[in-house]
Amino acid sequence: MKDQKIFENSEFEEELLVLNEDIINKIFESQDSYKYSDLTFVAEYSLQKLKLFVSHGWYEENSINFKIIFNEFTNHNLNIFLNDFQKELNISNKFIQSEIFDYYSNEKNATYEDMLTLLKYLSSDNLNDSSCYLKILEIYLNDKNKFDEQEKKKLLLEDLHLVELINKKKFTDTELLSKLLEQDKLIYDKQIFDALYNNYEDFSKKYAVKFESNENITYLYGRKHWSFIISCLEDTKFPSKWIKAFDEDADLDEPNVSWINNKPSDKALKLLANNTSSTNVMREVIKLASDFETKIIILKNIFNKSQFEHQFTKQEISELIFADPDFIDSWSIDGKKEVVTPEQKEKYQNELQLLYENVPQEFKKKGTKRYIFLKKFDDWFKKDE
Repeated sequence: MKDQKIFENSEFEEELLVLNEDIINKIFESQDSYKYSDLTFVAEYSLQKLKLFVSHGWYEENSINFKIIFNEFTNHNLNIFLNDFQKELNISNKFIQSEIFDYYSNEKNATYEDMLTLLKYLSSDNLNDSSCYLKILEIYLNDKNKFDEQEKKKLLLEDLHLVELINKKKFTDTELLSKLLEQDKLIYDKQIFDALYNNYEDFSKKYAVKFESNENITYLYGRKHWSFIISCLEDTKFPSKWIKAFDEDADLDEPNVSWINNKPSDKALKLLANNTSSTNVMREVIKLASDFETKIIILKNIFNKSQFEHQFTKQEISELIFADPDFIDSWSIDGKKEVVTPEQKEKYQNELQLLYENVPQEFKKKGTKRYIFLKKFDDWFKKDE
């Protein structure tokens, strides 16, 4: 019959379905199997007839038929499918393994139990663990089902060994991790953060900002590279708390403060200048400040906060404002005469105005537009030892 291509005839399909099961069995057993590319016509007629087609292998192993078989017999319950129907229906492991990931990718309906079952099934078949974990992470990413925090934690940490995958750098890039983060599929866990920080530092910044809270700020940003900390500063929800953590670290005997190769953005510098109480941090800010707005913030804080009294030299402030470390030191500060010559006044007009307008009134002579500083201004500076 096969040679006559009778099985390709849609009319014969209908005739075949109305035959009783014994006759269909005899046909299937006496003929080479015909690989139907779409078993929908059988599934719509009878589940029992579909069972005959599948168990005798009269179908093409493709995504259409996999979906029909998986849904019709088990309502996409993977545990039942593997334990109760795979053997009975003579379904090959090769067919399952070639289709199951695409199925879940398209249908997006895997439950937590389905993922555990799939993981166990693949592990028993000696497939590469890391590859399986990554594929199941893809399924989890695209899944429409909701997972509670306990399920997420168990799946990521215990079942899929996410920390180990990160530490072994099994992610060729951070695209999958980024999507998991964006879709709220990751959880906060110190082990995950540590692994990300040590192996995918750029992505760990996004992770830190996503999960930062009052309870974990010190852990996230304490004793970390300053390039990491500073790059997160613009996006944090807790800038003052972050900067407090910076200050505490910067004031240790061996601080991490070092931005030589990692210049913060202007926004980050302004945040630091405006909020820090650490001399070490402010000193780093001074070294990098270039725009007037940041310099204004620095001056107002240095000359108004008591913790900065006697902490900065004239040379440091002179370099910041005039790009000349010796200029302020050359002044005669007695509260009576202007500190600069007419030529210097013309040359440094903007810089002098910047300094004069942003130190407290108690540091300068009242009732004059001349640049006359009082001794209190001179006394505020750190003296040479």
